[in-house]
Amino acid sequence: MNVGENIRTIRTAQGLTLEQVGNSLGVSKQFILQLEKGLRTPNLSQLLEICDILCCTPNDILKTERKN
Repeated sequence: MNVGENIRTIRTAQGLTLEQVGNSLGVSKQFILQLEKGLRTPNLSQLLEICDILCCTPNDILKTERKN
């Protein structure tokens, strides 16, 4: 999974909407959707805020599956 997929997985597991996360971050739900689709990448401060909102660590969001 990539960063956006990880954000979506964690967000939906917690029952949060795009709008709720966007409001907490101070951005639009469209911005969160763009992150989840991989069209945008959060900067470091946004990443840390997203982690606070989703109660996860940066590693939870940044981890990717290795292909062997």
